[in-house]
Amino acid sequence: MADSNVRIVREFLEALGFSVLTNRKFQLQKADPPGRYSIDVVATNLRYAEPEAPLPMKLNAEHMRFLPNVIVDVKGWHGHRFVPSLITATPELFYFVSAGALQYARSVFNGAPFKSLLVISEATAVEPLWLKVEEMLKEGGIDHVVEFTTILGFLISYVEVNVNYVESETLQLLRLLKRYDLVKGLQMELPFKSRSSNPEGEE
Repeated sequence: MADSNVRIVREFLEALGFSVLTNRKFQLQKADPPGRYSIDVVATNLRYAEPEAPLPMKLNAEHMRFLPNVIVDVKGWHGHRFVPSLITATPELFYFVSAGALQYARSVFNGAPFKSLLVISEATAVEPLWLKVEEMLKEGGIDHVVEFTTILGFLISYVEVNVNYVESETLQLLRLLKRYDLVKGLQMELPFKSRSSNPEGEE
């Protein structure tokens, strides 16, 4: 069974128009030394648009359309914020951009350009510390990060309460939370417009 964090990320990418391939791992843990199995997801953007300016390191949902192809590593460390000391203590953060992993990605995308995307729990709110984190990640070869708050916020906005998501446990759960106003406060804080919803007549 796929990791729940990876499933959430997959739903996020598919909702944004990516064709997603989960990189199946045929062992209990990611391969060491790093290589192919250090990548959680590879995805191609079917709605790709050329960016007019360089993208920031930390992306929001609106930025995602400017990524052509991506390799993704998902770090669902929900008990931690990303600070420099965490980066220093966890070299496996960079396994998915190791030489072996990148070689696998190039073969999947048949030589087409791609970006590396690290999914993190939450960035530190202290700006100098985050700037240091960005510097360390860039030096290690990681192009972009996206926070779980961004992913979950987008998916909450994306789901409609009058749609029955029978093929997705993740979207169905978010739909129910939204239907019963358990995410109402969060929706008011989202930086993008939530879909209108009408619980009347739902399945």
